[in-house]
Amino acid sequence: MTSEQHSLATAALQVGGQDDDLEQRLDDELTAFNTAAADGVRTEALTVRVTDEAGELIGGLTAWTWGTLASVDMLWVRADQRHAGWGSRLMRAAEEEAARRGCTDMIVSTYTFQAPGSIRGSASGSAAVSRACPAGTRTCTSTSASGAGPGRELPGRSCRCRRSPVPRPPRRARPPRRVLPPGSAES
Repeated sequence: MTSEQHSLATAALQVGGQDDDLEQRLDDELTAFNTAAADGVRTEALTVRVTDEAGELIGGLTAWTWGTLASVDMLWVRADQRHAGWGSRLMRAAEEEAARRGCTDMIVSTYTFQAPGSIRGSASGSAAVSRACPAGTRTCTSTSASGAGPGRELPGRSCRCRRSPVPRPPRRARPPRRVLPPGSAES
């Protein structure tokens, strides 16, 4: 038996729900790997928030920048403030900050029920639609290749965004996965 076969024979594959320790370890490992592969360029957090006169949160946006790439993880606006333009203003502020940091591209992903028509009508460079979502909803992903640089704005979009692909996945509960015992017919 080779050392690889021995290692596989004694390894334990576990499937479960929320695992904060695993999330942190994967984040640390991928950040180190991606930083080394990108000549030391690190992922930087980007947040935007808006509060009312009482200091209560009206809405917010979380994103990251990595070199010339920006990606929106989440954008949320309080129910009583939706359709008041806050989503667009949050996006515009994030785009301006991303451009200030030297970003030329931004990834935005949303569900169709969150921002109907926003991706199709945007100035995006490309769009993809996935129909593999619950209850017949769809996920739309848009990327822009704007040519923007410091001091210039990325193309505007009005989106309520949920998820970004690489280099760092957002932290959220994931649906359970089916686990088959070793040696089963489908493994």
